[in-house]
Amino acid sequence: MRNKFILFLAGSFCLAPTFAHSQTGEVIGKVVSAAGQGIGGASVTLGSSIDTTKGRTSVSRDDGSFSIRFDWADVDKARGLGATWQISVEKDGYEQALANLLLEPRRAPNAVKIVLRAKNDFDKLMSKLDACANSTLDPKTLYLFDLTTDISATEMVNKFYQLLAYKLKNGVRTHLEEHGLLTNFTFEIKWCGEAPVRRDADAIFAAQRLGCPGVIWGFIQEQTNQFKSVISFTTILDSPVTDMAPVTYSHDISDLLEPSQQVNPAYLAFSCFVLGELYLKAARTNLAVKCFLHAKELRPSSILTDKADRILESLQPGNPARTLTPIGQP
Repeated sequence: MRNKFILFLAGSFCLAPTFAHSQTGEVIGKVVSAAGQGIGGASVTLGSSIDTTKGRTSVSRDDGSFSIRFDWADVDKARGLGATWQISVEKDGYEQALANLLLEPRRAPNAVKIVLRAKNDFDKLMSKLDACANSTLDPKTLYLFDLTTDISATEMVNKFYQLLAYKLKNGVRTHLEEHGLLTNFTFEIKWCGEAPVRRDADAIFAAQRLGCPGVIWGFIQEQTNQFKSVISFTTILDSPVTDMAPVTYSHDISDLLEPSQQVNPAYLAFSCFVLGELYLKAARTNLAVKCFLHAKELRPSSILTDKADRILESLQPGNPARTLTPIGQP
């Protein structure tokens, strides 16, 4: 039989079994960012001061929640030796978080919330990324981030993001399916709002942090009697590469969505290129080739399609590079 209890980590804490004679207990809690958003993938360890090498460890889920089981016999034994108990939480890019625990029977359960704080100048970006992350889907997801802007009309800009995300999510998938490029394969486009991606370094960090194949970012600038939009595409598959869509000008921000066409060819070409890279990793070479060729049709001259040319050349029969095994693969 085991019991559950919830605790708040703020100073010293008290945990107790629901039933005094239970043989096992369970620490339940949540790891969050400074903004209060759940952080998944954090290593959470419950250990005693008597033997720090035998702690019980769990990993926080995507929503930040975690649970750690323990034996009351171990607690009683350690208590007899004067041990204190502590929860330690670690994740790459964050400062380690520590909190003391008081494990005693017949004490009312408390609630727990452990705050992780970022180490560096990616503080705000990191917490937003971790809130958007989905460890299952991210390896096959393109992320769209809010465009940096000096426009003061927040409601108008947010509406623009919502419409752009909807248009890309549905339009790109429809295009890929209609051209026979998306068959029995997961490929998503997801909007991650309020994440400050302003430069190449931010975009690469975001893709690496999420473990996603690519990100879409850029800026909208309000100029005299018009708006200027610059969209960038960054992929980290193989090696980091950033491409840019043609600069767009409009007298109305809603026109930047280009309502007269389904999806701008630049977005489609980027999606095709990334999907092709994913197909290569999945050893579906024929579909990968089709994706690269279609990306070239959509944007005959760009950084990404130049890279697609090099990949296609390496896949030609008789090319020595075709027989090379990628680093990290068997």
